[in-house]
Amino acid sequence: MQKNKTSDVMDKTLEKLKDQRLYKINKKDIFKKNSCPVCLKKKIKKISQVEVYSLILNQTVICLYCANIFRQMSPSNKWFEACWKQIESKNPKEISTRLEKLRKKRYELYFQNLKKIGKFKKILDIGSAFGSGIEIFRKRGFITHCVEPEINRFKVLQKKKFHSFNSTIENLKTSNKYDLIIMSHSLEHCEDINKAIKIVSSLLKNHNSLLYIEVPNSPKCIDFYDNFYLPHRNNFNINNLNYFLTKQGFDIIQTKNLYFSDEGHSIGLVLKKSFKKKKLDKIKFTKDNLLKIERLYQKKIPIKIFKTPLSIHVDQIKNFFYVLKKDKGKFYSKSKKIYFKHI
Repeated sequence: MQKNKTSDVMDKTLEKLKDQRLYKINKKDIFKKNSCPVCLKKKIKKISQVEVYSLILNQTVICLYCANIFRQMSPSNKWFEACWKQIESKNPKEISTRLEKLRKKRYELYFQNLKKIGKFKKILDIGSAFGSGIEIFRKRGFITHCVEPEINRFKVLQKKKFHSFNSTIENLKTSNKYDLIIMSHSLEHCEDINKAIKIVSSLLKNHNSLLYIEVPNSPKCIDFYDNFYLPHRNNFNINNLNYFLTKQGFDIIQTKNLYFSDEGHSIGLVLKKSFKKKKLDKIKFTKDNLLKIERLYQKKIPIKIFKTPLSIHVDQIKNFFYVLKKDKGKFYSKSKKIYFKHI
């Protein structure tokens, strides 16, 4: 009995030490895009740039054709995998209980909506976290498979006896076909959204199969602190999201503007594979659109520097999701640049 107590204490101490580690990064860990992933155009404008260790960590740009806001430079999937490995636990537990309860509510709404639109039996959930959302479908007797790249979350899914893949969607390998695929707040995380959607399309059983995609509604979500959120590679709006998915060969069956307390303002789309190629409408983009987006990145800014692009320097990576810990440091300005130093 004493041995188990000692072991528990050691495990907790190890977890604390892991949380205090610094996450190293170098040039080879940075993934760079040369064109907009939505429309493939190269006409872009830089909004901001975050540097750490004199390395460009996160560079945010806007496409001047389709208004997609994306990371032209950001940490690669391989770097995230290394960070997840760094905090891997032998016996991980489900965390963020409040968020998981909210996830259940969202997935209950998905079920009630989707059952009215189509029939499905076998479901793939991409970005399942701890499985509390997709459990809503499993307990009703549906066949449920999960994709989760984060190792600790994947281990929790295994404990819960979910059929799971420890992979990003871009690297997923399976011969399974599905009646319904759910990508709830996953597409914006993808390193390569074109590759991801092609794989998703190939996993749908037929033209009656459903794809549900939900992403943050960027004009209602973005502020200064988006610069530090590394997992998001794309910030969509309703127009460029529709454009992208139509270009990828999907018919949009339903569009909803949503608000959930755990995810904020979102866009939810129900889609089916299209039988024929559709003509794409040109997206209207004006200087006013650009000005509005630049102002969004000034929202909640802690220092009054109204210069675009923003130049931000962080002394170290304390958190591989948000780069910095706001409550453990301070912002200051120098030579029209923004600095953050941890204390």
